[in-house]
Amino acid sequence: MARSRDDDAGDREDDAPRSRRRQDDEDEFEPRHRTPVKSNDSGLVLGIIGLVFGTFSLLFSAIPCIGMLAFWPGVISAVISALGLLVSVRSRVVPIIALAVSVLAIGISLWQEGQANQIFGGGQERERARAEEKRKVEQERVEREKQGLDKVGRAKSEMTTIKKAYEAFNARNGGQWPEKPSDVYPLLQNGAKAFQSPWPGVSYTVEIADTPQPDGSVVSQPVVTCQPPGLPLIVVPDLTKDR
Repeated sequence: MARSRDDDAGDREDDAPRSRRRQDDEDEFEPRHRTPVKSNDSGLVLGIIGLVFGTFSLLFSAIPCIGMLAFWPGVISAVISALGLLVSVRSRVVPIIALAVSVLAIGISLWQEGQANQIFGGGQERERARAEEKRKVEQERVEREKQGLDKVGRAKSEMTTIKKAYEAFNARNGGQWPEKPSDVYPLLQNGAKAFQSPWPGVSYTVEIADTPQPDGSVVSQPVVTCQPPGLPLIVVPDLTKDR
């Protein structure tokens, strides 16, 4: 049965409110705003750079003797890796691996430095020990020489005293010289001990010698001698000075 025009018009009038309602519903709908995702590129780039530097530092640190020079490159790569780890917002695997490799390179370089110090530092210590030993030996030698010179001066002074005692005995006894050392003991402050030199077991000896004078005459005088160990013969008076 054919629909009349009035019926079609009525249907169109019924559909019009529905279309308006859908349009109103669409106007009232507010779309959701998604939060923008932060980029992880900077952390990844820093991690890759740190990994590259750390790998080279690790390989260089394994070279004997010169591996200790990898310390500062390892520190730089560790800093770069740490920065990459801080700025990473998602995956942090690369910066973590780079940091671990850098720290390992630093550790090996420090170990290499310790080994080098033991090798070369030990040689320097031995050289210093030898130099110190030589210095001590030289100091002891100088001290012995000084003590020897002091003993020589003391011996000459004591020998001069003995000579004066012999001359005093000669003056008191009308030109007669002592026949034995004990004759002058009373004239010496230390008595018999005056004939003991500063060197243990070495005594002073005295003999009356005829000494030529510059005018051609001959004078008798006491000559005191002493033979210290390892040193030249000591004679008082020194007859060679007048020749």
